[in-house]
Amino acid sequence: MTAFKAYACPAIVAAVVAVCVYCLSGADFPVWYRDNLRRDVFYAFIILSGLLFYVTTYIVVTMREEFSDPEYAHMVNGIRSDLGKSPETTSALLAPLKRLSRLLTTTVVVCLATALVNATLGFVPHPLSVAVCLGVAAGSVVFIVVAVVLSHANLCFHEPGLLHDHY
Repeated sequence: MTAFKAYACPAIVAAVVAVCVYCLSGADFPVWYRDNLRRDVFYAFIILSGLLFYVTTYIVVTMREEFSDPEYAHMVNGIRSDLGKSPETTSALLAPLKRLSRLLTTTVVVCLATALVNATLGFVPHPLSVAVCLGVAAGSVVFIVVAVVLSHANLCFHEPGLLHDHY
């Protein structure tokens, strides 16, 4: 899955959900959303962003220790020399970790932004504001799923036996 396709999925889902909510919601739905659902969506994304921040920190610190291990560098450079390639530099060895860190940090920011949108725009009892709130929430959920899939792929690439051990 290319980067464009991976990041386009949440945007497409957000747009579809927003259009559906805007077109299909009744006159009393915005008031019901403001009074009953807005608070729960806000709390859910605040809690989720805290959890993802903790997971991001734990994964990055743990993997940084593994990537910094001289045995790992020796193993990678041994495989590369067997393939006739030049040895990796330290920054090249840390590149997958930097990509994973950026992805997980972006996920935390998306969750916080979703909570902020629901906390502010969710007060407006208008079908368009409710559509935007629910569209952003749906897009965020899809973005989290994409991030989990990409993180799992990154970990399986880092640890080739991981996929076969669990599935």
